[in-house]
Amino acid sequence: MTPPDNSGLEAALRAEVDGEIRFDAGSRGAYATDGSNYRQVPVGVVVPRTVEAGARAVSVCARFDAPVLSRGGGTSLAGQSTNTAVVIDWGKYCTRLLSVDPGQRTCVVEPGIVLDELNRRLSGHKLQFGPKPSTHSHCALGGMIGNNSCGASAQACGKTVDNVRRLEILTYDGLRAWVGPTSPGERERIVDGGGRLGELYAGLDRIAAAYLADIRRGYPKIPRRVSGYNLDSLLPENGFDAARALVGSEGTLVTVLRAELDLVPVPPYQSLLVLGCDDICAAGDDVPRLLEHCSPSQLEALDGRMAQLMREEGAYLDSLAVLPEGDSWLMVQYSGDSQDDVDEQAHALLRAIGRHEKDANVAFSDDPEREQKMLRAREAGLGVTARPPDDRETWEGLWPDTFSTCFHPSIAISAVRVLEDAGFRVAVPAKPVCCGLTWISTGQLPVAKKVLRRTLGVLGPYLEAGTPVIGLEPSCTAVFRSDAPELMPADQDVQRLAGQFRTFAEHLVHHAPGDWRPPRLARQATVQTHCHQHAITKFDADRELMRRAHLDAEVLDEGCCGLAGNFGLERGHHEVSMAVAEHGVPPAVRGAAPGSLVLADGFSCRTQIEEGGTGRRALHLAEVLALGLDGAGLPSEHPERLATRPPEPSRTARWTTTAAAAALTAAAGAGAALRLRRKP
Repeated sequence: MTPPDNSGLEAALRAEVDGEIRFDAGSRGAYATDGSNYRQVPVGVVVPRTVEAGARAVSVCARFDAPVLSRGGGTSLAGQSTNTAVVIDWGKYCTRLLSVDPGQRTCVVEPGIVLDELNRRLSGHKLQFGPKPSTHSHCALGGMIGNNSCGASAQACGKTVDNVRRLEILTYDGLRAWVGPTSPGERERIVDGGGRLGELYAGLDRIAAAYLADIRRGYPKIPRRVSGYNLDSLLPENGFDAARALVGSEGTLVTVLRAELDLVPVPPYQSLLVLGCDDICAAGDDVPRLLEHCSPSQLEALDGRMAQLMREEGAYLDSLAVLPEGDSWLMVQYSGDSQDDVDEQAHALLRAIGRHEKDANVAFSDDPEREQKMLRAREAGLGVTARPPDDRETWEGLWPDTFSTCFHPSIAISAVRVLEDAGFRVAVPAKPVCCGLTWISTGQLPVAKKVLRRTLGVLGPYLEAGTPVIGLEPSCTAVFRSDAPELMPADQDVQRLAGQFRTFAEHLVHHAPGDWRPPRLARQATVQTHCHQHAITKFDADRELMRRAHLDAEVLDEGCCGLAGNFGLERGHHEVSMAVAEHGVPPAVRGAAPGSLVLADGFSCRTQIEEGGTGRRALHLAEVLALGLDGAGLPSEHPERLATRPPEPSRTARWTTTAAAAALTAAAGAGAALRLRRKP
C-alpha cells in the first residue's frame, strides 16, 4: 500500500508555521496512540510555539483539505486524541496562565497547560480548577474541555462544562471568535451582523428551537453525564451558552485556542472515609444511600479488578495496603473550614449507615499524607486499565494454519488454553486466511502475492492495533517473518506483520506477565526442530520455555526429517524421504525412553515421526503445556496418548487421500496459472 504524498502539506507547514513540524515515521508512531487501546498513525505532527502558530497550522491544513486533531496530554480513554490527521500538540509550548481574577474567581489559560501545573500557579490565590480527573498530573485543560472531563470531585464541583465561562474558538473554515452565554438581545445582534459567526448562531438557534422539547426531555440531569454534544446548554434556561455547547465535542466542531474558566477555593481541611464493599455492584448500590446522609467533596469507587491489576504490576502496593477489607471500595472525601467539621461529617455518615471507624471494612483518615496514599490507589488503578496497550492487555491473534485447523486441531485448542492461562485474550481471524506457502514453494509468486494481499486485508484490524499474531506452525511463521517481506518489500503492511508475528514460545517467554509460570512437567523430552526453526525463527525461546517447564530436553541435531514439505508425499519420493529420515530422526525417537515426551512443532516432522515406524507420536509444545495444566500428571509410558488426534485411516485410505490432495493441488495450481495467462 503506497502512502499518500503529503510533501506539499509538510512543506507549507514548515514555511508558514512557527513550530516543530514532524512528519518522520518515529514521531508519527509516537503519536499513534493515547491512553486507550486505539492506534491511528497520524498524517504528521505540528508542535506550535504559540497559539497564533497553532491557528496558522489549522489554516494551512484547511487549504490542503487535511484533517486536524488537537492533542493535549494524550490521556483520552476512547481514542479521542488519535486519528489519521495532522495532530496539533499544544502541550509543549502553549501552556501559559494568561490572567487571574481572584475576586471573580476566574482565569484565562492556553490549551496545553496541565491541570496540576495550573493549580500550582493558582495556589497563591488559594484557588483551583474544580474538576480533577485521575490523570490530573498530566492531562491538559484543552483535552479536559474536549472530553468534558470530571473526576472524583464532580460531586461537588461538577464537570468541566460546569466550570467554563468562555472559549476562544477557531473553525476549520477560518472563523475565530470568543463565545459564551448569549442573551436573546446579543444573539439577535450577532445574527443581524451577518458573516460566518451570524450564520453559526442562527443555525444553533434553529437547532435549539426545533428540538426544544426533545432536548429538555432527553438529556438526563445527572451529575456526571458526559456523553454526546451538550445541546442542553443551548436551552433558554441555560443561557444559550455556545461555549458550554462546544465542551465535550472532542475537537469535531472547533479548535479551542484559549479558555476562560471558573475557579473554586482550595479547601482548608479535608478528611477521607474509605468503605469496603463485597464487589463493585454493591458499591454502586450504596451510593444513593450514602448521598442521602452527606454532601461529600469527592466520591469515587475502586474496583477489585483494578486492585488485582495493580498487584500484578507490583504498582502502588503501599496504597493498597492501607485500604480496609473488601473487594471494592467507596472513597468519600469531605471538605470544611475546620478539622472538627470534616471529621464530624465522616462520623455522621458512619452512624447513619450503621458502621464504625474501627470496623475491618472501614478506614478513616484526617491525615493529608495518608489520605493521598489511599487516593493514589484509585488514580493508579485507572492507569493500569487505561494506558497505551502493552502485550498483556491487548488481544492476541492466533494464526489458524491449515495443519492445525484441518489435521491436528488439538494444537490450536491447547495453544489457546495456555495463552489464556498466561493472562492473554485470544482472537482468531473471522475470515479464511492463508500464508501462501503452497504457491511460494512451487514458484507461483503472482498467486502467492494475491493470497497474501487478501490475508493482509483480513488482518487489517490486527495490524492497525499493533496486535501480535502467534504462529504455531514453523513454516507459516517463516513466511511472514522472511518470505513475504522479501516477496513484497514495498508493502508496509507486510513489513508491519513481519514485526508482529511471533512464535508461541517467543510470546510466552518474552511477553507473558512476570509472575506467570508454565506447568512443571519434570519429564525428559526428545525434540525435533523444524527446518524453518533452524533457518528463520531460531529455537532459543523454545529452549527457555522448556527449561521453565522443567523439561529435560534433548534437542536433536540430526538434520531434516526428510518430508520436506510436500516432497515426501509425492509419488516416487517416499523412499528417498524415508532414507533421509533414517539418517537420524526416527532412530533417535526409537531410542527415546517410553516415558519421555517426543516434541515436534512442525507438521511435517510429526508426520514423519509417526510414519517412520517409531511407534511414537510427536506432540506440539503447546499440547504438552496444556496437558500439564490439567494437574493430573502424565502417564509413565507414551504420554502422547493423552493428546487428541483424529482416528488414523487405513493405509489404502491414506494413499487415496494423499493422491487426491496432490491432484487437487496440481489442478488448483494449473488453473491459477491458466487464469494468470489469460488475464489481459
